[in-house]
Amino acid sequence: MRGWFDGFRSDGGPTLYAYSNRTSVYGDIPTITICILFLTVFLAFLTIFPGVRKEVCTMHR
Repeated sequence: MRGWFDGFRSDGGPTLYAYSNRTSVYGDIPTITICILFLTVFLAFLTIFPGVRKEVCTMHR
């Protein structure tokens, strides 16, 4: 019986492709950096925002 992820596999082993460029998966460093920076700023906002008191801004003449 063939399973869902058994396509292009021989004898149930891992998939090996015919071309010689067999490299491991690597992360895209600029994208990861941008995501980490955005998440850092977002988490800082979520941490600080509840502590900000709403004050009425009045101008004295």
